[in-house]
Amino acid sequence: MMYPFSALLAGGGHQATPVIDWDWTILIQLGIFLVLFIVMRKFVFLPYLESRREREDNVDGAKERAARSSADAETRLADYEGKVKAARLEAAGTRAELRSEGEAKATSLLSEARGKADAKLTAARERIAKSVPAAELALRTRADELARTIATKVLGRSV
Repeated sequence: MMYPFSALLAGGGHQATPVIDWDWTILIQLGIFLVLFIVMRKFVFLPYLESRREREDNVDGAKERAARSSADAETRLADYEGKVKAARLEAAGTRAELRSEGEAKATSLLSEARGKADAKLTAARERIAKSVPAAELALRTRADELARTIATKVLGRSV
């Protein structure tokens, strides 16, 4: 048995009961511990740490891919919104252009229709103005005939 260290702890020269019993079992336990530590390190700890590192790398990679996808989606969304805005502006411009063309066409057609109506009205007035003297002559003649007929009937004799 190995008592020198415990003897020092007991203090002095007389023999005391050792606090820790030092024998060869501690070396055997240390050997078993070291063998188990080496085996566990190789088959448990290192594979666990490797799988944990891979998982962290996968998570980090997934986060990076998600961030890139998000940035790409935001870029595409901004591009899409820009194209939609440009298309709306173009549509508004086309709509305004077509509206002004339609209004110009309507104004042109209205002016043309007014011109034709004025021409027909002027022609009708001229025809009426030309036919007024003939109508007046016909009315005078007819009025004279009617006056004679009425006078004959009222007076009962021929006038």
